[in-house]
Amino acid sequence: MSFRSRFAILLLAGMVAAPVGCGKKTSTFPTDAATPVLPVPSTGPPVTEVEAMEFGKEVVLAVRTKDRAKFEKVLHATEFWERCIQDLDFSSADRNFYLNDLSVQMGQMYEQIASTYDRDGDLTVLGVRPNNGKMECVLRLREEGVNYFVCTLARFPDASIGMEDWHNLSSGVSLSQMYRRQAIPLALGRKGGLSKVPQKDRAFIEHAKKLYALEQAVVKKDFDNAMKLFRSLPQELQDEKWIAWMGLIVSVGLDEAIYLQEIEGCDLSPAPVTPRFPSVLD
Repeated sequence: MSFRSRFAILLLAGMVAAPVGCGKKTSTFPTDAATPVLPVPSTGPPVTEVEAMEFGKEVVLAVRTKDRAKFEKVLHATEFWERCIQDLDFSSADRNFYLNDLSVQMGQMYEQIASTYDRDGDLTVLGVRPNNGKMECVLRLREEGVNYFVCTLARFPDASIGMEDWHNLSSGVSLSQMYRRQAIPLALGRKGGLSKVPQKDRAFIEHAKKLYALEQAVVKKDFDNAMKLFRSLPQELQDEKWIAWMGLIVSVGLDEAIYLQEIEGCDLSPAPVTPRFPSVLD
C-alpha cells in the first residue's frame, strides 16, 4: 500500500469512526483555515426545506438498501470529485488518478456507513436547516455511539438537488478538505498548481507520516509511543477534533491522571444540532 493511500485511510478514519463528544475547545466546525471545495455555481431558485428533506430520505434509502450507485447519484458524487481538484494544475494522467482514487475513497466511506446496519445501527434524517444562505440536511448515524453528518446542498444545472459538501461533526473535517489535503502535495510540485496552502493543510502534509504512525500506535495499543507522537505534533493539529480524540484514547490507556488532564481540554457540550430536530422518518 502506498503512503498516499495510507494517508487517505487515516483521514477517512477520522471522517467516519470517531464518536461525537470530545474536541479541543480551540477547534471549530467547519475548519475555516483549511481549503474548501469550490462551490456549485448558483443555478435556479434556492433549495427548499421540502427538497432538502427529500434529499436526506434518498440518501438514507440508498444506504439502507446498500445501493452505492444511488448513493453517489443522489450526492452528485462525480461532480463533487471534479470540484475538489478542478483548480489544481494537474496533468491529465494525475487528474484521472485522483478522480479514480476519490471514487474508491467515497466507496470506503459508504461501506463504513452501510455496514452499521449489519450491527443494528441506523442512519436517520434528523432535520434540515438554512445556514449562511445554504440549505443543510443533517443526518444522524447511530451505532455504539452517535455521529452527525451535515450535507450542504445546492441546485445543479439540471435543476436536481445534490451535495455541495459533506461535513462530519465528530472530526470537524469536511469531505472536500480530506480530499484536497490528499491532492495538495502533488499540486505543490507543479507550476501554478497552488499559490498558497492554508496553514492547517500544510501542517497535515508536513506531519502526515507522524499522523499515520500515531494511528498505528493507537491500533496496536502502544500508548507510550502514541502519546509521544501526539505531543510532538504542532498545536494546530492537536486541536483537530479527531486527532484530539486519539489523544484522549491514548490517555485512557496510560493513566487516570493523564486522562483527566486531557479531558479538561475537551469540549464535551452536545453537538448544536442535537436538540433542534426530532426524528422525522416513519
